[in-house]
Amino acid sequence: MTKKLRAAVIGVGNIGRQAHLPGYASCPNTEIVAICDTHAGRLAQAAQQYGVDAAHTYADYREMYEKENLDVVSVCTPTYAHYDQTVDALNKGIHVHCEKPMAMNTEETVKMVQAAKAAGKLLAVGYNNRFRLDATTLRKYYENGVFGDIYYAKSGWLRRRGNPHGWFTQKSVSGGGPLIDCGVHALDLTHWLMGQPQPVSVTASTYCKFGNYNVEGIGQYWAESGNEEGIFDTEDLATAFIKFANGATMMYDVSWAYNGENTGIYTQLHGDKAGANLDPVKIYGEVEKNIVDYEPHLNLKVNAQEKKVHNFTAAVLGQEELLCPGHESIVIAQIVDAIYESAASGATVTIPAITLD
Repeated sequence: MTKKLRAAVIGVGNIGRQAHLPGYASCPNTEIVAICDTHAGRLAQAAQQYGVDAAHTYADYREMYEKENLDVVSVCTPTYAHYDQTVDALNKGIHVHCEKPMAMNTEETVKMVQAAKAAGKLLAVGYNNRFRLDATTLRKYYENGVFGDIYYAKSGWLRRRGNPHGWFTQKSVSGGGPLIDCGVHALDLTHWLMGQPQPVSVTASTYCKFGNYNVEGIGQYWAESGNEEGIFDTEDLATAFIKFANGATMMYDVSWAYNGENTGIYTQLHGDKAGANLDPVKIYGEVEKNIVDYEPHLNLKVNAQEKKVHNFTAAVLGQEELLCPGHESIVIAQIVDAIYESAASGATVTIPAITLD
C-alpha cells in the first residue's frame, strides 16, 4: 500500500474548516496528522471533528513543523501571515497549498515562488474557481480556439452588503479590502480564461463609502454592521481598466458594499469568433452566417473547494498537473498592487514583466 501523505492545516477558521480539512479528509492518498490555530476553541472543535489527537494540535506553526514530519500543509490564515508560514514550510521540505491572496504584495509573492523553486517543492494557491465545471468548460473552449482572439473582457464580483467578519477590513492584516479578498477570485478566473496575457497598465479608483454600515437582515457569514472590532481602513469598492501586452483589455469591478445588485463572480469574454458569459455558461457566436446563442448542458455539482485540495495532493504524488501553481499569482499580485497605486495617485500605472531567476 502506498504511504499516505502526512497533511496539516494552519488556520481552522472558515476556509480551513470548510475547504481544506474536508478536502484532505476525502483524499484517499492523504491523512490529516496535525492542525494549528491560535484560537483554542476553534482548534479543539476541529480536532474533534477530524479525529486529530490533542497531542497533535498546535498554537505555534513552527513547533508543528519541527515535530510532525509533514509532507503537505495548507496555509489558511490571515494574509499577513502567509509569507512566513509558507516560506518556513518550504524550507523544511514541505509542499504548500496557500490560500488566496497568496501574499500581501508582489514582492512577497515573488519571494514565495522563488523559495518553492529553491526547495524543489510545490506551491499551490487557492484559486478554487478554476475547478468549477463551467470554468473548465470555457477554458477548454478557449484552448480549442472557439473564441478566437479574446480582445475584451469584463470581470468582477459586486456585493450589495457583504463585508466579512473580523480581520478582513484591517489593512495591516488583510492587505486590503474586496479587491485583494474576493476580488482576486474574479480577476484570476477571467485572466485565466483569457489565456493569461501579460498585463502592461492599469487605471483605477477605489472608494470607501459605507465602512462600518449598520443594516439588518444580512446572512450569518456577513457582518451586519461592518467590522465588529471597529477597524475599517480598506476600500469597500474598486474599479479598474486593465490593458495587456497582446492588446486585450479588461473592465473590472468588485465591492463589499454598494447600492446595486449582488452579482456573484461574473466573467464576460469577447473574442473575434465568439463570446461567452460564465454563469450560466452561454456562448454568443455565428453558424453558417447566422448569429446564434447556445448554452451547454453542464452538471454544476462540482465541489471546487475540495477539488483544489485533491489536485494539490495528486500533483505532489506526480499523478496530475497542478492547476493553480503559485507562480501564476505573480501577475495577479502585480495587477492588485497597480490598482491600489493608481487609485492613490490618480495616474495610470505601468506593469513590468517579471522574469524569475
